[in-house]
Amino acid sequence: MQQHADWRKAIFECGQHIVAFDGPDSDRDLLLIADNLPDSPWHRQQQILALLPQSWRHQVNVLAHTFSEWFARVTPLALDIALDGIVLYDKTQDLLAARLSALRRQLSDSGLERQAIGKHEWVWLWRDKPQRRWRLEWRHNYAGDDA
Repeated sequence: MQQHADWRKAIFECGQHIVAFDGPDSDRDLLLIADNLPDSPWHRQQQILALLPQSWRHQVNVLAHTFSEWFARVTPLALDIALDGIVLYDKTQDLLAARLSALRRQLSDSGLERQAIGKHEWVWLWRDKPQRRWRLEWRHNYAGDDA
């Protein structure tokens, strides 16, 4: 990981804290999108934790992806972040904001909704059964058309 150049692309806060389930023992969940991350998830975690103040290390969970990994496919975490995530840092010239906005439109248009199934548990369900094949994807065209 580069020590002096700005290797971070974006940081989001996500998780239970964001959706009003913040208790005294709650930790903070962060998604880091960055360049030059180690291939090994273990090494990524170790390098990122080393950058945090010691007092934060048991209060913050950091999930790290490269830009290409994050945009390889739409995951349930991406859907959650599109709805609830808070952008703490973004050096993508609004690319992430545009893609998350397009993803929110796709969710609304498709009728896919997140519903609570228990305390602190959610599932993605259809408002109505889809009448055709469907697919959620990161859109590369942000002018409002469906190209």
